[in-house]
Amino acid sequence: MRIREHEFLKALMRSLGIDVTVYHEPYTDDFAFDKGLREQLYRDYSYRDLLLQMDVRCREKGLYPFRDSFGVSYVIFGGVKWEGQRVLILAGPYLDGRWKADPDEVIRENHLELYHVPVLQDYYARLAAMENMEAVLRPFFSYFQGEDMEIRPLEVQFRETEETLELKIGDEDDGLSARMTEERYHYEDELLDAVEQGDLDRVISLQRELKKYHIPRRSADDIRNEKNMVLTLNVLYRKAVQKAHVHPFHIDAVSNRFAKQIENSLTSGCLEATAMEMAEEYCRLVRRYSLKGYSELVERAVNYMDFHFREPLSVGTLAEVLSVSSGYLSAQFKKETGKTVIGWLNERRVDRALHLLETTKLPVHEVAARVGIYDENYFTRLFKKVKGETPREHRKAFERKKAE
Repeated sequence: MRIREHEFLKALMRSLGIDVTVYHEPYTDDFAFDKGLREQLYRDYSYRDLLLQMDVRCREKGLYPFRDSFGVSYVIFGGVKWEGQRVLILAGPYLDGRWKADPDEVIRENHLELYHVPVLQDYYARLAAMENMEAVLRPFFSYFQGEDMEIRPLEVQFRETEETLELKIGDEDDGLSARMTEERYHYEDELLDAVEQGDLDRVISLQRELKKYHIPRRSADDIRNEKNMVLTLNVLYRKAVQKAHVHPFHIDAVSNRFAKQIENSLTSGCLEATAMEMAEEYCRLVRRYSLKGYSELVERAVNYMDFHFREPLSVGTLAEVLSVSSGYLSAQFKKETGKTVIGWLNERRVDRALHLLETTKLPVHEVAARVGIYDENYFTRLFKKVKGETPREHRKAFERKKAE
């Protein structure tokens, strides 16, 4: 297996919320492949013994699915070499959708204590659920190995080893729960930073990561709980966009619309789609209206133009509103934005005109008037200068594309 194949596999599994780790013989690394569950439950726990057990059972080339005594599933790709060295490739942990983990049963079978129940609940809530993982992985490995990979179900008795270990006392170490809470807060901070930057791809990726973490329920109604979560996300996104120096008027319109949409949602699928739509819309707000990094003067100038673009504006009238000289406003605006005041204003007007051309049947002269330009010929020249095509050409091209 080559590096590019490994990276492709990691990307595939990451999109499903599942980790992939490569262990090299002689397996001296003591990496917590179960996201730290065992080292949280037991004192001085070593994962190396289990890796050695897996190695003994996975010498022949194939896919080895197994479920441990905690009800958590993995798939091992064994019998393979990487740069001449034997390796184990471990996908997991995840929850097999064909089997529901019961914390009470796990406590009993593994001789744990009742205070471990919330630890297990949080742990399970963090894992992705997947059915027939071996069937998903088999075509991938068969393709890259050039031969059909046999599926070899594996029985690894983790419980026999763990019964001899010493349990940690309830409040001796908050370990896993504390770590997962820290991770969740970290991902939340990263998510809000991504929204503030208008980075949609990063926002979508981090939203997926956050779905792994258990949030305490506030209602017995599952849909109510999901609504509360998405409403909270709406508030957090709103605050993140505000930090990007987007005017509250733009933010409030979007926030109120989503608040109503969330409350009117009837299914989990609708709420999930709304969360995705929120990510797109709030990132669009940042990319379009963020004034972060500009001086207060330029920020006020841009906001005034945004809300008064339909009026006959000039540098002089804008300078008077802002109580500065025309010369100072022009110089400062050009220095910070790289554009003239009127150039910025005209681009905003063309942006508004684009929306009207694509969503209404208004004649071009009416579109021009609605964005503050009352000379159709001047508007057409300006539009072509900014967009490289006339308003009529843009509308026809848009309609052709929509009809395809």
